[in-house]
Amino acid sequence: MKIIVIGGGEIGSRLTRLLSENKHDVVLVEIINELCQELADNLNATLIHGDGTKPDVLEEAGIEDADALVVATGEDETNLLSCLVAREMSSLRIITRATKEEYKKIFLKIGVNSIVSPETSTVDQLEAMITEPDVVDMALIHEGNLELIELEVEKKSNVMNKPITKIEFPKESLVVAIKRGEKFIIPEEEEKLMAGDKVVIIVRKTLEEKIRGMFKP
Repeated sequence: MKIIVIGGGEIGSRLTRLLSENKHDVVLVEIINELCQELADNLNATLIHGDGTKPDVLEEAGIEDADALVVATGEDETNLLSCLVAREMSSLRIITRATKEEYKKIFLKIGVNSIVSPETSTVDQLEAMITEPDVVDMALIHEGNLELIELEVEKKSNVMNKPITKIEFPKESLVVAIKRGEKFIIPEEEEKLMAGDKVVIIVRKTLEEKIRGMFKP
């Protein structure tokens, strides 16, 4: 199998070593240059110094013909953005690390196949999720009461030029990302929505029409 691993920390590097030892073709993406160079000297894998949330880096890693992607940085927000970008680019199997309970349904809703908790999952179990996907598929537990919607900010929209924190979104909704041109943005509190932005939102089904109404001029 060809497998891309994003994040060269303890989990990512140990998993890369295990997969390589089991004769898989592994590409490891790491954003910190010094760590990338160190890992290149110690792992039998292709190392790419780059940001795994960027489409061009994923293209360089070979996402078009990869069988699986493992996102294993230490930041849930970074992992979420990497998964969003990867899912836009490919239908490959995606496994991600997540520590915050409230993010897990969001990962599943955007098309992540399996989620691992660094506190309870071993590298061996993670390898099994990649090479034996039928064994564990956490997407099966999704309750189906949430919607992932994408809304465009039109000119003269009620939300245009407003910071995320100043928009009165319902409590049972979450702005996951903003597509601005070719970029995916995990919004900070003061991030303003601009005309043409496509906003990705997780929302309870019963509130979908209310959210759509907020984006109308």
